[in-house]
Amino acid sequence: MSTAVKSVPGGPFQEVLALLMAHALGGAESESDPFVLSRLVREYIAWALALYYQCDHCNHHHHRAIVALQKKEQEPQWPWEPVIAEVVLFTRARQSDVSSEEWRVWERQWSRLTHILSTENARIVTLILFAIGMARDDKDLVRLAFGSAAGMCADKTRLPGVVRDVFRVVVAMKAATTQFRMEADIKALLAKQHAESA
Repeated sequence: MSTAVKSVPGGPFQEVLALLMAHALGGAESESDPFVLSRLVREYIAWALALYYQCDHCNHHHHRAIVALQKKEQEPQWPWEPVIAEVVLFTRARQSDVSSEEWRVWERQWSRLTHILSTENARIVTLILFAIGMARDDKDLVRLAFGSAAGMCADKTRLPGVVRDVFRVVVAMKAATTQFRMEADIKALLAKQHAESA
């Protein structure tokens, strides 16, 4: 075995992951289903997942993409970084791990957060909550966020497309954050094992 492992999952996997990211965020011409959510909203979701999974590589990548898209689309300024970080912090609590009194406090604080935001930004943070709930297979969080997201969707025919777009970002980001968080450690373990067996 070579000590210089280029990619733990392998080159062909890297190509598939790049294609998966294209389908989830940028689109693959003539192959992707049409997006319902804007690229900027999908990038907000991706950045939140990068924070949740503590992946520095993905954090920097999606942060840069958000800043560029905000400038390009001339999005009205809002405190997206601390607000999204607060949403990620909200998702660290699981309903099954806290008392009913604590969960009622959680729900009140969540309601407070969404009510101080504009309608569009409240929708974004709700989709982030939905995405993280899906990513960690938290059925309580998924149900809560889905109900809110459905309520905010004026055109109910768009809801399946919204869910599809969020789901694609979740699947792509889980794969990417796992790779970028773990690959250096796995390479170090492989190199150590190779050195010990040489």
